Order: sequence, then structure tokens, then C-alpha cells
Amino acid sequence: MPRWAHGIRGRARVQVGLVAGLVLAVPSPSGAQQVDSLPFRAGQWGAEFTAADFSGVGALRFTSSRSAWLIDVQGRFTRQSGDSDSPSRYEIVSDSDALQLRRGWRRYGTLAPRVVRHVGVGVLGRYASSEQSPGAFSISAPFSFESTRSDYSAGAFAEVGAQWLITSNLGLGATWSANVQAGRANLERLSATGFSGPERTRTGVNTRSATLGAFAIRGTVYF
Repeated sequence: MPRWAHGIRGRARVQVGLVAGLVLAVPSPSGAQQVDSLPFRAGQWGAEFTAADFSGVGALRFTSSRSAWLIDVQGRFTRQSGDSDSPSRYEIVSDSDALQLRRGWRRYGTLAPRVVRHVGVGVLGRYASSEQSPGAFSISAPFSFESTRSDYSAGAFAEVGAQWLITSNLGLGATWSANVQAGRANLERLSATGFSGPERTRTGVNTRSATLGAFAIRGTVYF
């Protein structure tokens, strides 16, 4: 074989080797997808449990690997009692409860290996009531009274969060949320002093509120 042919053959081998090296060095689309992939799929369901000022349960319905519809219900019940500062030292009992329903949409993404992040927006509705009255053994109270309050409100919320996927079916994380609401509060008070008969007063108030920085711990089971 002529010497010039050997030179051409050698240069061809070098060029083929360089092309092969570049092809191997460029990550394949499937490899990129695996690094940035999410374990969710369209049609998948999730059950979410919340521990916060409002505790509750919810459901997720994924429309793709990166988005899901959310609906949850959260509630709170509180009972308090204490003694007055007057010499008679009568007891005051206070009960309050609240129920909140949210409906929204979430967008998911990867944050780190086995860690996902999300942002969400939606609407909410809330009902709350409270009652205050003398305790069962408050015979020494100088007057009898009872006050009640009922609140109805609706608004919008936004949230951001992150979750560690312990397994592909179990996650634990936290969310930070904010909301704005407008509604109506109805107040009623029944009181009686001395020998006078009971007096009932009713008041209605339009309310507006904004909550920033509500933090919650959330656990999710995916199936």
C-alpha cells in the first residue's frame, strides 16, 4: 500500500475516534430525563396529611408528572377555661372551632435527588364559631352572660413547599402559605344583671383578613 494511503487511513482512524469520543461524552436524552425525572404519573392519586394550626387531610390527582389538582379539608377545635379576676372568682369557659376547605392546583419540580418542590394556588372557604359562657359551677358569678360568634369567609391562597421522598410512595415535607379572605361575622350576646331580664344584642360585621407565613408539616402517600 502506498505511503500516502497509510497516512489517509491513520487520519481517518483519528477522526472516527474523536467523533466516537464526542458522542459518548454528550449525555443521552434518556439520561437527562432520569436525572430530572419525577416519580409521578398522569392519573396517579395521593393522600395528604397536614399537621399545623389547622390539621386535616386532602387528596391529590395528578394530570401529568409535574402537575396535580388538590382538595383538602382542615379543622381545629379548642376548649379553654379560666377564673375571673373578681373576688367571686367565677369560671369562664370558651369553645371555638373552625373548618376550612381548599381547592387548588400544584406544579412540581425536582430540587435534589429524592427531593421535590412545588408551588400551588387556589381558592378556599372557611367557617368558624366561638362561644363563651360561665362554667357549670359558677353560681357566684355577679351576672350571667353568653356570647357567640360565627364567621363565614372565602378567598384565595398561594403556597410553596418541598418534600423528601422516603420511597416512591411515601413523602414527608413542609409548606409555607399565604392567603387573603373576605367575609361576614355575626356576633350575639345574651346578658342579665341583678333582677333585670335577659338582654340580647346582635351585631353583624364585614371582615377582611390576610395571613402570611403559615407553616405546615405534610406527609403524603402516593398510590
